[in-house]
Amino acid sequence: MFHEEKKEGSPRFGKLHFPVGLWINSPKKHFAKLGRRWPSVGSIKSTSSDTASRSNETVELRQPTKNKNNRHKRLSNIFHRGTILMTGSISAGSAAGRWASEKKLSDIIDSVPEDLVELSSQKNLPGILKIFGDDISSGTNYKSVLATPRSMARELVKEALERYAVADSDIETFVLCDVVGRFVGHEGEWKMEYLRIVGDHERPLVLQEMWKPKVGFSRRFEIRRKQEVENIPPAEDIETAEEKIKEIGDKQPENQQDKNLGTTLGIEEVASDLQPLMLWMANSMELLNFVQRKILDMEKEWESEGTSQDALLSSDLEACEESMALLDEVIMYTFQQCVYYLTKTLYAALPALLESNPFTDPSSLSDVGELNNMPEGTRGTLAIYQATLDLTRECELHPDLVSQTFGYLFFFSNASLFNTLMEKGNGEPFYQWSKAVQIRTNLDLVLDWLQGIGLGDIASEFFKKLSTTVNLLCIPKTSLLKLSWSSLRSEYPALSSAQLNHLLRNYHLGVGRSHPAAWDPPEEEKDEITNTDIFESFTDHPPLILPCDNFRMQISQPMSNDAFHKQLCQLRRFVWDLEQKSLPANQRSLYRVENSQ
Repeated sequence: MFHEEKKEGSPRFGKLHFPVGLWINSPKKHFAKLGRRWPSVGSIKSTSSDTASRSNETVELRQPTKNKNNRHKRLSNIFHRGTILMTGSISAGSAAGRWASEKKLSDIIDSVPEDLVELSSQKNLPGILKIFGDDISSGTNYKSVLATPRSMARELVKEALERYAVADSDIETFVLCDVVGRFVGHEGEWKMEYLRIVGDHERPLVLQEMWKPKVGFSRRFEIRRKQEVENIPPAEDIETAEEKIKEIGDKQPENQQDKNLGTTLGIEEVASDLQPLMLWMANSMELLNFVQRKILDMEKEWESEGTSQDALLSSDLEACEESMALLDEVIMYTFQQCVYYLTKTLYAALPALLESNPFTDPSSLSDVGELNNMPEGTRGTLAIYQATLDLTRECELHPDLVSQTFGYLFFFSNASLFNTLMEKGNGEPFYQWSKAVQIRTNLDLVLDWLQGIGLGDIASEFFKKLSTTVNLLCIPKTSLLKLSWSSLRSEYPALSSAQLNHLLRNYHLGVGRSHPAAWDPPEEEKDEITNTDIFESFTDHPPLILPCDNFRMQISQPMSNDAFHKQLCQLRRFVWDLEQKSLPANQRSLYRVENSQ
């Protein structure tokens, strides 16, 4: 559904090159719903009360269908009011940038006359819909049919085809299409830019009210042969999330190693920009759980009754499966992008953990519980972790996704710091006891602080490689000289032979002092060490595992929150007004908010 960043840009390590964010390569290969459970963040400390209801039931997860060729036809059975315009597109070109975001009608200001925006209808002819059929009859531009906000696409197709004198037996071979295009050239030739099949149960007049083409584009409804449209290569409409991603990306330099390219954004601004993405992720996760439960309940009911599914119910079920597939992709994409921009921000703060001396900081190391009391070298990194935690709480992200978000951040932090440490050994003397103690102190301060907010278990798991390396370098020089290669390999198994050899070869023993022969690896390992990379790969990140329980909302239960109920009633009133405004005055009904449930 969404555009994936090219894998060729993924950082590779010959020498150390800091990545500009955590790359999540081949998301489909790493995307799993079941399997290893992440450490829980259910114990994360919070200063705010959580009144949201949670369900402890285990939900059996249904695999969504992989057949997406006809998604545009089936989703319409679920989303009757035009939200499908964001998905299931069929296009002759790129779909991105053709549809405006959903807005209230009063907020939509067109810079061109309405007659040039909605080519299938006019204000002075309410209830008349023009359906263009150039492919049916080259000599006829369009046919007019009577339509109300409750008229469905299949009804209008049948009526229009009767006016085009198409035989009843051929009606099923045609579909109604929602087409966006513009007039080009001196003669005003119509050029299609975007085409989408309108589902049989969608209501064209409601679509017109809920969605408008962007400035410079016009819309019209066309009848086309189904086979012809389905053979057009699909193009995914990704504007809703993609535009926000581009907006965030434009604020950050792509390569932050070049200081001339721009200034790194502060974590406060990054968190503010990422809030919509995390809200989409949180809401999509709740909706996915709701749809999964509904499908399972429907199937169990059919099985218990022993009844066969009729065509409409089967269509609804398929539409639910396709919506599950779309929600899967939304969750993956928003998770990927949130992690990407958070790690770009971490990149600028992490080096201070290796370079700063906590013992020269005026802050007291005995009173570092509060972020403001932490030494300056650790404060920047911890501020990013704190802002991320605050953001997940504000968006009410599922606890399992909170765990995995921090898992990715800690994975990136560990790999980045470890690779930097490996690179520093090639320069001036860096591997020595005094420097290692400073790094160990900074790392302990970070881990202790994370333990205090309930993330200690996750951090300990992902910082294991860096912690092991620093522990080795913290061994006093006199003690380290007494250890052999075999004993070091057995005591520090987290380090590969190549990594251990690199640390020992570059350990600073003093001017003129050579390394002991006991540090030399066996002959049979030397070839392997020479040909093995010492850097950690950023592509070995853990898979994203969707949660299956402990959801915050029970969408099918009665609402107990009065404020939420009031907002829902306002939304219903807005949709009701859209339908009623197109009806004659004597056909309009009164809307009673108090009767809405």
